[in-house]
Amino acid sequence: MSDKQSDSSNTKDKMAATGHPPPTKVVNKGARRKASANTADRERSASRDSMKSSSRNVSPSKSAVWTCDTCNEKFSNENDCLFTCQYCDVNHRCLKCLGIPKTAYKAVGNRIDMPWFCTVCLEKTLKTLKDQKSIEDRCSDYLSDFSRKIEERLTKMEADMA
Repeated sequence: MSDKQSDSSNTKDKMAATGHPPPTKVVNKGARRKASANTADRERSASRDSMKSSSRNVSPSKSAVWTCDTCNEKFSNENDCLFTCQYCDVNHRCLKCLGIPKTAYKAVGNRIDMPWFCTVCLEKTLKTLKDQKSIEDRCSDYLSDFSRKIEERLTKMEADMA
């Protein structure tokens, strides 16, 4: 009996005894890393997809119940429409409290370039954006100044060499 036939019969024996195939040997560790990377890519993609749809608006599933943070009305119907804060992912607001017609909600509900923030998180978000802009401006000023100094030194070195 060849080695392949022996391995095949061993696999069948183990499968018959346990009901599950035996663990496979890792022959190529690079393939495992690649498979792991593919899994991570799929998870990131799924995360982006869920961010595009579910973080913007909410249609509660059958088991979930969301409460509007303004009127405290509970929503659990699949056709209910609410906005979820994109900063905290905790607070929800119904269309009635926002004064948004359902047609407008359907038009903007899944757009990630039109975020909605609860009143608590809006202040935090605006402060974060202002801080980020300030940091970007300071970095830009620093790099411009640094670039100017480099140019001056290069010009001076060229003049000294001539």
